[in-house]
Amino acid sequence: MSVNGLFAQTAAADSVKLTPSQAFLQNFPQTPNEQFTWFLFGIIYLLLALCFIGAFGLFYVLKADIDKRNAELGYKADEGEAAAQQSWWERFRQAMEDAVPIEKEKDIEFHHSYDGIRELDNNLPPWWKYGFYVSIVFAVVYLFYFHLSGKGLLQDAEYKEAVKIGNMEKQAYMEKAANSINETNVTLLTDASALGEGKKIFLSKCAVCHKPDGGGAVGPNLTDKFWLHGGDIKNVFATIKNGVPEKGMISWKGELRPPEIQQVASFIKSLKGTSPLEPKEPQGVEETE
Repeated sequence: MSVNGLFAQTAAADSVKLTPSQAFLQNFPQTPNEQFTWFLFGIIYLLLALCFIGAFGLFYVLKADIDKRNAELGYKADEGEAAAQQSWWERFRQAMEDAVPIEKEKDIEFHHSYDGIRELDNNLPPWWKYGFYVSIVFAVVYLFYFHLSGKGLLQDAEYKEAVKIGNMEKQAYMEKAANSINETNVTLLTDASALGEGKKIFLSKCAVCHKPDGGGAVGPNLTDKFWLHGGDIKNVFATIKNGVPEKGMISWKGELRPPEIQQVASFIKSLKGTSPLEPKEPQGVEETE
């Protein structure tokens, strides 16, 4: 939301008294994405609250289960009182394991034996059992979010989205880097695609004064070794960019981007040594290499 929009809403709220329900609806998310995000976070906060409350109640529930089991097994009261004297950590560990002491294992033996091997009727450890329940809840939430709602991205879609974002960031960086080209850091391009683009620009912008083959008309010959304003790539770039107003050559920096000026300057450099049909007489100073 913009600052102006915020001030406008504040002014409207000052001039019109809203009821609490109207104020709530005004601030409620409007788009489906915002509403889903609020709903998702609400579910997460609710689950966290339930886990927080459950953490406090779990110990007491487990302790009650163990007390009941002790009563069913006929443990003496003094043993329960002795257990009450244990540290909270020992009581919590026993509650999470729900294991019968070794000396009491005879009380939970099954009445069968296989080659002298007897089986105990132990309960599942509560930490494992409740962890299994949590995994079921997680699986339901995962299934809804990633497969039913269409909001979550699976690994393949997430990878493609990451590649798409990466390419956009790369393109933005390349454009930014390209637009920073100037006469102090420009380099000569030699690849065919860049020279092809430079030729297109030359034919549409420069050929009227220099001829399509670069032989020169109003402007000088661009195929020989003579240059009026310097023949290296930096000087050619600066000449195209800033123009030569006293000689009728306009500045092209208002129409061409720095990468385009670099392309056409590189194409002009590639014309050196070619044979135009009607070359203009040499002008300027001979380029030394």
